[in-house]
Amino acid sequence: AELARARRQRAVARDLRTTARAAVNARGRQTLARLVAARSDDRLERRFGPAAQRVFFAGMVRAFDPGMAMGFEGELEFRLRRGEEETPWTIEVRDGRARVRPEPARSPVVSIRIGAADFLRLLTGEKQAPALALDGRLEIDGDLAFAPRIGEMFGGVSPY
Repeated sequence: AELARARRQRAVARDLRTTARAAVNARGRQTLARLVAARSDDRLERRFGPAAQRVFFAGMVRAFDPGMAMGFEGELEFRLRRGEEETPWTIEVRDGRARVRPEPARSPVVSIRIGAADFLRLLTGEKQAPALALDGRLEIDGDLAFAPRIGEMFGGVSPY
């Protein structure tokens, strides 16, 4: 009986954490959407440099949901362009944890190349991946069937 009660308490705590994470992520996405919608692409790219990108990707890693990863392990590469400059980021998922590092992936399962402003607009739902890809503003290499799961793994709804 004691073991069953402890399991129920852990399940309730896990559900509360999931609910809290979703609420925080939803508020964060709403705030980001307001900030992005009010700015030009040029202004977004100036402000979303490597330091801001580091904060953003650290937040993605904190929002990682191992349950949504469904056993996935590997590297995800993001290459964000600002003018002629491109900044690579790798999120590595291993042993139920995600880590970020500011460098190209050694062997990415998926590699995404996109302009910084388009990336922000994609995340807020203002832009859609298929339209960006058709316009040549989004390139996805690797496991194209896996790409739509990325958003779900990191606490958001996939924009793909």
